[in-house]
Amino acid sequence: MSSPKESASRTPGIKRRTRGSRPSTVGHSHLFLTRALSNRRLPTKRKIPPSDDLLEKVEPQQLFSLMGTEWQVFYVTPMYRFRYTQLKSYARQLAAFVAAETRVGPESSAAAARADLAVNFSVVRGLAGTDRDAEAVFIQISAGGDKSAWSGWLACVNGYADYLRSLPPDFVCLPLLAGRGREPLGAAVRSWLGRTFDCSSAPLEMSHGVLQWLLALWLDARESRPRPRAPTRELTALWTLPAEPPLRVRVAVDSRDAGELWTSARDPEPDQGDEIRWEEVSRFTRGLAGHVYRHFKVDLSAGNLARVSAEAGAATREGRIKIHDSGSLNATLTLLTECALLKMPM
Repeated sequence: MSSPKESASRTPGIKRRTRGSRPSTVGHSHLFLTRALSNRRLPTKRKIPPSDDLLEKVEPQQLFSLMGTEWQVFYVTPMYRFRYTQLKSYARQLAAFVAAETRVGPESSAAAARADLAVNFSVVRGLAGTDRDAEAVFIQISAGGDKSAWSGWLACVNGYADYLRSLPPDFVCLPLLAGRGREPLGAAVRSWLGRTFDCSSAPLEMSHGVLQWLLALWLDARESRPRPRAPTRELTALWTLPAEPPLRVRVAVDSRDAGELWTSARDPEPDQGDEIRWEEVSRFTRGLAGHVYRHFKVDLSAGNLARVSAEAGAATREGRIKIHDSGSLNATLTLLTECALLKMPM
């Protein structure tokens, strides 16, 4: 282990406000608050969904495009009257919108800007956990000879069943949006989605608890393999501590040591199977922090994780994520889908 270093939308639902209730601070013209998520929290235990469920269903080329690249993730409220049969029309509409939104200077021509753009919508078949989940959609924008000026995908993987059932039939729920590329293009895409489908979006920030879950999922994915391959990346965790000025502490752990610490944190119950419990996740984090305190006398108990990385992936508090290992894709997207649904304004 290395030494620490300083380093105006109402949301989804169908139940209308009763007289005397407080109005929402954000407006949405077609969808009202439902009780389906009002008492939801991230579960204190979770079964790890089989990775084969996605790997066998998604085309390898599409799967490859999702892996090994850093994405900025957002949540998106349900989209009103989104139709999979209209993807070609959406591509033309988005190209015109982006051209108008991103042109620079009074002499710029919208027609010329539109001719320099190419937008493509496609369905990522199989990138869904259950039959209730809507099929994922991939969006790619080419501009000025750059074939990947911006790309992104909308997905729902193992979304809450009661919430999805509560939505009216005119709504499609793809709560997770991941994008990469030129931010002005990404901002234009999100604006177009909001105007076209009466939805809203915002960055999906990841809390201290979510980052802990991600580390546990990624470590468990590796340790659960019958024959784990040789590790290629060490585990790193960046804590921020409430000090003046703010203190950042980076901890790096050999992958094998991290795996042994995770194994020791797991409950030795024979019937536990592929289930992970929050107590185990918290025990692992405390063990990591305890090691730092024993060796360097730095107390991390009052701090929060800001960035984590492991062999299977990396994530930041600001909502940037990179997935290296396809074997952990299902579990990772399931957790992000949960976070996206719970982040929606109530």
